[in-house]
Amino acid sequence: ILRYLERYARPQDKLYPDPPPLRARVDELEALFDSVLGVESRRWFYFQYRRQPASAILRLIAQRVPAHERLLARWLLWPMQEFAKKRLNISFQTVEAGLEQVRQVLARTDALLADGRRYLLGDRFTAADLSFACLMAPFTLPRRYGVWLPGPEELPAAMRTTVSSISQSPSGQHAIRLFEEERPALSPCR
Repeated sequence: ILRYLERYARPQDKLYPDPPPLRARVDELEALFDSVLGVESRRWFYFQYRRQPASAILRLIAQRVPAHERLLARWLLWPMQEFAKKRLNISFQTVEAGLEQVRQVLARTDALLADGRRYLLGDRFTAADLSFACLMAPFTLPRRYGVWLPGPEELPAAMRTTVSSISQSPSGQHAIRLFEEERPALSPCR
């Protein structure tokens, strides 16, 4: 989607830089974030949130959907959870292994950010920053995500420690800052 939209972006709004070496680095980070953060953040969130009351889960997954879809979600919640469990191979072992992979990615992004730069690569916001911030959302719970996310106090206890630790890391702070500074304010949804 980003590559398609790139064709229509003004030069100053392009998410993929023109110099081929920098573009290759953006592509590399974007692929890493997709394959590790994209999978492992979902796996972790589904594993941890699965024991929440159905009303809490539905509040999260049935936002900004028509009433008939909200009703359908109530009936399909259990089959959807079972599908996610199988599709993402969700178990305690896979979640723990995935969190270790996430920590390795965060060590890499922490190292990139250690020199005080504002963006992961180059001097402007790129697809690498966008992918990183969005895929970190389950770990950082940004206020400007676009849909309501639970606050730390609303999370199951087992999630709070991970969210706190990641949110306070340089990479977590970077992801949160990107939502605060790069995303326009949206009307809240409940």
